Amino acid sequence: MKVRNSLSRAAMRARQASVSSSDESAPCRSARAAATRVSSQGSSLMSRRRHGHGVPGGPAPRRAPGVGRRRSALPPGPSRRPLQCPAGAGALSALRRFPSAPVRLVPRVRILGSGFPTLSTMPTLEVRYWPKRLRIGPGSVADLPDLMAEQRRQRALVVCGRTVGGGDMLVGVRRALGAGLAGVFTGVEAHTPLAAVEAGLEAARECQADTIISVGGGSTIDAAKGIVILDASGGEFALYQVVRGDGGAAERPVLGGGSLAHIAVPTTAGSASEAMPTAGIRDPQAGRKLLFWDDHLVPAAVVLDPEMAVHAGPELSAATGMTAMARCLEGLYSRDRQAISTGLALHAAGLLIEALPRSITAPDDLEARQACQLAALMSGVASINAMASVVHAIGHGVGGRYGLQHGISHAMLLPSAVRLLLPAIGGEGSTVATALGGSGDDPAEAAASAIESLLDKLPLPRSLREVGVGEDEIAELAAGTMDDYMMDYAPRPVSEAEIAALLTAVW
Repeated sequence: MKVRNSLSRAAMRARQASVSSSDESAPCRSARAAATRVSSQGSSLMSRRRHGHGVPGGPAPRRAPGVGRRRSALPPGPSRRPLQCPAGAGALSALRRFPSAPVRLVPRVRILGSGFPTLSTMPTLEVRYWPKRLRIGPGSVADLPDLMAEQRRQRALVVCGRTVGGGDMLVGVRRALGAGLAGVFTGVEAHTPLAAVEAGLEAARECQADTIISVGGGSTIDAAKGIVILDASGGEFALYQVVRGDGGAAERPVLGGGSLAHIAVPTTAGSASEAMPTAGIRDPQAGRKLLFWDDHLVPAAVVLDPEMAVHAGPELSAATGMTAMARCLEGLYSRDRQAISTGLALHAAGLLIEALPRSITAPDDLEARQACQLAALMSGVASINAMASVVHAIGHGVGGRYGLQHGISHAMLLPSAVRLLLPAIGGEGSTVATALGGSGDDPAEAAASAIESLLDKLPLPRSLREVGVGEDEIAELAAGTMDDYMMDYAPRPVSEAEIAALLTAVW
């Protein structure tokens, strides 16, 4: 957030400077003009030199009335060049004003160290699905009325599961909302069945709510998104699911905006549904989950209050944390990895290595809980822009067949997957290992060993046999994994035999 703010301020300064005479450069007029900045800056610099501006002994640049002298951000010396806006600053400023719109950043400068893809080496870079509003910190649920007011909303339906609704977790939410609380719906169930979503929409209509506030984990946040889909689609729910087109590519109709706003208050640190444009709704009649992906599914606001996360038990905290870690690492070796997703994933992985064990041994450690919440959110933004691959693809099959939490299967598979796939990204692997605190000459082995050391501190099963998977079922699981669309995002082609070997290694 600090980086984005500083870039926005740089863009504002450049726009203010553009009111001076045509002799002066204005490299950051807008994100749209970014594609022609390099040539325009060069011609502007030549113009200044023709008039003697910027030349020792030459006249000072003319300034419009009221425009004062600005101090250069560059150090003094003979190598000083005209002040330039960082690459993408105008685009990031536009992102602040229009957060749901896709933003193309035109490459111009390197922003990461050696080894990783940089903006100067990429043709284009698209960054999407940043949270629109984000409040962070202990007690931040008190900001819910302000967030509703920003959306011009007055009546909220709180959506949660029975555990959250029947305990003390809603005390702060109720107190904050006061008269703005229109009702509480506690019918959310695991894996978000369609019937619960339909009942939630009916509850919203009965209490005339204009806002859905989801308080819970990934299933609860997905349920709120499902209510938004039903409302916006007029009940034509299945028409907006992601499907495979004739060419095999994922296709989805565009969902229009409905009447309901959604504010997410996650109580776990791992699903990252609060930062993502996706939702999964289980349809018992179809015997599978319906998958949805639309810009309108990113919540209007997110509240990361660590006091809401202290109620999560050790197993749940560990499993959700490893889901976030899996997104980080799969984003780091993804075929579609890029500079911004890489930066987010590296930082999030470092936070989890240190904070996740603390959140288990000291559940009331608000700093550790906050770090895990931030890491989960960053992992979501990273993975939705770079995409996960093999570990998640296997997890879909194992989780769907055995009712296993994704984080448990992710934790089992991650070390072996890192050993298999991290070498495919070459020199970038050493930076991944360093972020995880690993050491040694082999980056893949160092990174995998760091993950195994983390797992030693977590109360999670480490083998498939512990969760009821038979050794004779491995071949069928491997074959099913090959049909998962996420396999397309592995850094190199992965064979069915390699998937079977991964499963055998953790059996």
